[in-house]
Amino acid sequence: MQFAIVEFSDSSSEIVPIKWLNTEEDNCYWRPRGTQATRFVRNLKDSSESWQQYSVRVLGKAGVCYINFITSFCSVKSGV
Repeated sequence: MQFAIVEFSDSSSEIVPIKWLNTEEDNCYWRPRGTQATRFVRNLKDSSESWQQYSVRVLGKAGVCYINFITSFCSVKSGV
């Protein structure tokens, strides 16, 4: 599995590369505003020490095929 579906403390959720999580999988690096989130996630970009860490709860893990399906479905549903 290369991705995790995480829930942040504000109840929002995101798909992130597993490598953005800490070892305990209870904190996640999150990219700063203004960056292209979808591109960073899909391309499995490395996180940066300059990114802020947030408390998260892992809801599940998924491989590339599932993530491609979800992002395609969301794009079609939103009209993008």
